[in-house]
Amino acid sequence: MPLDARAARELWERHSPDLIAIIIAATAVPLVLGWVPPNRWYGFRTPLSLASPEAWYVANEVLGLYMVGSQVFAVLAKRRVVACVNRRWPCDYTVCAVLWVCAAALIGIAASVAHVYARL
Repeated sequence: MPLDARAARELWERHSPDLIAIIIAATAVPLVLGWVPPNRWYGFRTPLSLASPEAWYVANEVLGLYMVGSQVFAVLAKRRVVACVNRRWPCDYTVCAVLWVCAAALIGIAASVAHVYARL
């Protein structure tokens, strides 16, 4: 039984924040597992991390762990955060939830940068 346009839109609006979080976390898994060799396109790319292969793998493992953790946290806290934001600034649930997932990813990136620069 095919979905009509309204049902498909409702399904997308309900699950798009979770799908975005899964995609972000899934792109971090190869970094955690050390599958990504030093390169200039994918991973934690700074002069410090590109200085040596050892620094590359340490920095990318830390980045991957923070990204997976931030997205797990984002999904688990999504309803509470959106409810709190909606009390102050009413907004569409999907838009607010997607913004929260993206903000959690940025927090994960910032935390990983701080962690790596303190560690290396």
